[in-house]
Amino acid sequence: GPPALEARVAMQQRAVEECTNALEELRGGFGNLKDSLEAQSLQRLEECRRRHQILSHQLLQVVSAVESFACASGAARRDPQAEARLDERLASLEDAVSAPASARARLEELWVVLRSLLQRGPPSGGAARLADSEAEKTLRLTASQGELLELLQEEIGRRKRDVGQFENALARFASNGSVRTQTI
Repeated sequence: GPPALEARVAMQQRAVEECTNALEELRGGFGNLKDSLEAQSLQRLEECRRRHQILSHQLLQVVSAVESFACASGAARRDPQAEARLDERLASLEDAVSAPASARARLEELWVVLRSLLQRGPPSGGAARLADSEAEKTLRLTASQGELLELLQEEIGRRKRDVGQFENALARFASNGSVRTQTI
């Protein structure tokens, strides 16, 4: 009868409240986890940038010293055509290096948009009344962020591989000690 229905309605309301509380706890935990991962990723990225800068500086010093030694000892001679090719290659490498910076700028822009969406809160009526256009915009934003993160991870992987190869080459160069005649 009616008392059984009232008890059932009350039980369902308690279940809904418990589920809502559990959902809020999960959202809070997810937010904390996301913030922690973001902080770790930014720290690692900054460490990679710093290491890249240090290694680039060391490379410049080594190349300069090798070139000076080779020219002073007469083991090298200038080749204008090879220099022109190397200048073109340097320009293409500089273009490639500047691309992650633009990706980083775009990623930072997306984070600003995301933070502003989070500060505004959900639309009135909750997530159930989210407009299709807003849902599409959110999905596109999330997809583009994911793509940018994947591109950054790939670029970091390539850079780490390059750094490893460079370190191996420096180690071989340092252990070799013999000077060969080269064209600079």
